[in-house]
Amino acid sequence: MDRAEAVNAVREALGRAASGSGGTVFVVGDAGMGKSRLVAEARRLADDRGLSC
Repeated sequence: MDRAEAVNAVREALGRAASGSGGTVFVVGDAGMGKSRLVAEARRLADDRGLSC
């Protein structure tokens, strides 16, 4: 999964959460693959929607 696909998956999960369907997103990968950056982006997107992580 490339970065754009990963961010889109996070957006979709946040959309489901905003509509009342909870869930879990797992971020896994080798060192240096951008996991921390993806999680930071997910937090920003959640904040933008008024959600908390």
